[in-house]
Amino acid sequence: MAGRLRARLDTAQVHQTLGSLYPWERFTVRHELDSVLVARMYDSEDQALEQVEAIARWVNACRETGPVLVHCQAGLNRSSLVVARALMLAGKSADDAISTLREKRSPACLCNHAFEEYLRALTTEQPMPAEDSDE
Repeated sequence: MAGRLRARLDTAQVHQTLGSLYPWERFTVRHELDSVLVARMYDSEDQALEQVEAIARWVNACRETGPVLVHCQAGLNRSSLVVARALMLAGKSADDAISTLREKRSPACLCNHAFEEYLRALTTEQPMPAEDSDE
C-alpha cells in the first residue's frame, strides 16, 4: 500500500498533505510540500474528537491552493471523518458528505459508527462543542 500511495503522491501534484492521522507510519514524498500536518488519532468508538474541527478547517484552507491528501492507516474512518467534516464546512450536508465519500472512496467509509454519528449530529457550519468548557 505504501508503494501505491507514494506513486499517487508523485503523480497527483499534491501541494499540501495531512501527513497522517496514523503517525506510526511515514510515507516518502518525492516532491516538496507546501504544508504538512501530523495528528495522532485512533480508530476507536471512544476516540476524543476535539481535533477534528481544526484539522478539517486546515484541510479546507489548503484546498484553496491545490489538491490535499488526507490519510490514515486504511483510509476508511479517521481520514473519512476529517474529509467529511471539511466537506460539511464547505457547504455539504452530513448526508451528502458521507454519501460522497462512500461513492468515491469505499462503501466501507465511516464504518466506525461513532464517527458517523458525530457527523450526523452536526449542522454544516456548527463547530464541534468544546468538552469540559468553563464558559
